[in-house]
Amino acid sequence: MRTRISLGALGIGVAAYGAWLLLDHAARTKPLLFVVWLAGAVVVHDFVIAPTIEGVGRLIARVPLARGHIQAAAVAVGLIGSVGLVIACRAQSAHDPALTLLQQDYARNLAVLLGLVVLVSAASYAGGRLRGRITRRRG
Repeated sequence: MRTRISLGALGIGVAAYGAWLLLDHAARTKPLLFVVWLAGAVVVHDFVIAPTIEGVGRLIARVPLARGHIQAAAVAVGLIGSVGLVIACRAQSAHDPALTLLQQDYARNLAVLLGLVVLVSAASYAGGRLRGRITRRRG
């Protein structure tokens, strides 16, 4: 007889292992700062990212073809932006450049990445529209 582990149990196990590592290496991991960061991430998600995506979804509800593309881009921009903005701000606030892992322009790179997400979403939408027109002409 095979035993199956549910994904929920697996997730709880991984989270428990992560918490144990966090506490076991407390001098390096600074658990209190992690809790503050985690609380901030929850607040940003619940009060900034989710309502923004919901609002964008409501604004474009009457454009059925574009809705999925715009919502996907909004989700990607929100997630990448929320993580990338923290990294970019932290890199600029570091007094010692050696404190950052890599020496680069994080703000510029974040802007380029977000622009690429929007560009790929727009290209995907345009390609779908073009494919629909070609299919209608042939059919």
